[in-house]
Amino acid sequence: MPEDIAYQNKDILFKFLAEKYRNLSLKVYGIEAPKIKEMLPTNFPIVEVNENEADSVFLLEDDSILDIEYESNFLEENINKYLKYVYLLHRKYNIGKDKKDYKKIRVVVIYTSDIKNTKSANDKRFLDIMSLKFQFEQIFLSDFNGQEMYSNLKYKLDNNLKLEENDILKFIILPLVQNEDRQKAIKDTVELTKQIPDEVDKVFALGGIITATKKFINKENLGMIRKELSMTPLERLYEEERIDYGNKIAKKKDKEKEEAIKQKELEKEQAIEETEQKINKGITKNLLFMGIDILSIMKATGLTKAEVLKIQQELN
Repeated sequence: MPEDIAYQNKDILFKFLAEKYRNLSLKVYGIEAPKIKEMLPTNFPIVEVNENEADSVFLLEDDSILDIEYESNFLEENINKYLKYVYLLHRKYNIGKDKKDYKKIRVVVIYTSDIKNTKSANDKRFLDIMSLKFQFEQIFLSDFNGQEMYSNLKYKLDNNLKLEENDILKFIILPLVQNEDRQKAIKDTVELTKQIPDEVDKVFALGGIITATKKFINKENLGMIRKELSMTPLERLYEEERIDYGNKIAKKKDKEKEEAIKQKELEKEQAIEETEQKINKGITKNLLFMGIDILSIMKATGLTKAEVLKIQQELN
């Protein structure tokens, strides 16, 4: 997700989307696969800038993993990025398990309508360098009728007709399907989402649009989406998270302050105890020189018999 969105907010949005994606089918995107069982985290612990987060990763009902990437152009280095994601997913979910329990990992790249479905385009989904063979699947949104999709969604909203699950998923790819200026397509789609009557569906659509367009959305459109999200139940969750986070920080500081005070008190007590021990040791030495018996010294100093004998041995 775009870095303009605060880490805590991204986490909340991820949890929200994860819940909404559960049990959904992706056939509306042309992806033949089992239904979604769970949405998985997309961030990976690697160093390379802009390559540490996949677009969408799902655990499917057959326990396989599906990585969906949204692209607006062909870049040769993209295949290296997909390979890296596959490796990192394999390392995270398969390493340490028996091979028979390995999760299968599938990469599907969804191209915006700018990219045409041609033989040349299809040839780019393979990598064969003998010791390594890699293949990913491609979905070309140029094969979809973007204007028809937009008109159908607008018709339903204008006539207060019920939106199905597939309709909400269509909102997510609508900015990528339309054959017009990409930023205008995003803006038009966000404007259309304002008519979605169900607030939860609206958040799902807007959050999904952020995910699908994060590689090319401009700040103006991102700001518009954030403004729309601020008027949904998600803003309440953001506020709860901010307050909760603030309270945790305050409690942590209070605990650290309390522990620091306890440490100082402990150090003070230890210093007093060490001083008393030195004084008692000096008194004991003097009493021993004077020939006072051990029992009387124990009563006078509070030392144990073993401690008095030890001091006596030091004198000898």
